[in-house]
Amino acid sequence: MKGLKFKWKLWVWVLLLFGSIQLLGQEVKMLNDAAQRELLFAKVKQIDEFIHRFNFNVNKFNPEVLGISRREEQLPLLFERNYKSQNEQKVDDFSWAAMYSPRLSFYNPDWYAVVKCEATYRGKKVQMDLTLKVQISDNGGASWIIAGAETPFLYTSAECNDPSKMIPPSNNEVGFVGLYRVFNDKNNLSAYYPKTYEADYLSILLYAVKNGEIKFIQPLSIRYYFAQVVDWIFVVEHFNREEKNSGWLISEALPINDQQKADYLHKTLNVEK
Repeated sequence: MKGLKFKWKLWVWVLLLFGSIQLLGQEVKMLNDAAQRELLFAKVKQIDEFIHRFNFNVNKFNPEVLGISRREEQLPLLFERNYKSQNEQKVDDFSWAAMYSPRLSFYNPDWYAVVKCEATYRGKKVQMDLTLKVQISDNGGASWIIAGAETPFLYTSAECNDPSKMIPPSNNEVGFVGLYRVFNDKNNLSAYYPKTYEADYLSILLYAVKNGEIKFIQPLSIRYYFAQVVDWIFVVEHFNREEKNSGWLISEALPINDQQKADYLHKTLNVEK
């Protein structure tokens, strides 16, 4: 009887211990889940979500989950932590300007997506940057269109410094027969067009696509350029890491006068002024 009683008590202790271990395991799992939930809420998962947080649209996200209650607190949180720590004054200046600028809108034309892509050109693997922007149709619908291209593999030759490479000034008197030279001197084409000429690489790209010379493989990465904040342009990129400061975040803020933005975007993104 004593042996039976002892075994019964032993089983009770085993069950209690097993139950305690299970409970501890559940608590640890809950803590891990809570931490995961916190990371999930903090991560800016989509560019639409970035826009809602930037605008502090509380109908689309819960600021209390992030421990904030004002837009002034939200804006600095949208910066990538390394850039923010190295540019604290710039972040403050930008945040102040954003507070007094129009809200971001998907339908605003002043933002661009730069997509780095992999493709093949005449059978050789190449990379190119395509600049896309939102276009609004007459019926109010929206679509992305390609507004510019950075295609190094299509660049024309370097500037020609040979003064003999030209169409002589008297060539008009002989019916411009010198044009034959242009079409047979492909290595010195820059000698025959204005120094101010800027190649339209989007047109060249589309022509190559039409002729079957370029085959698209895949997009590799995306950067967004927003020009809506007064006297600023800022860049948004995706940071994939297991911490609160992750997802779509501001990687750079550039103080650029509104009158100079068109020139910057033209030179950087190859879009029309």
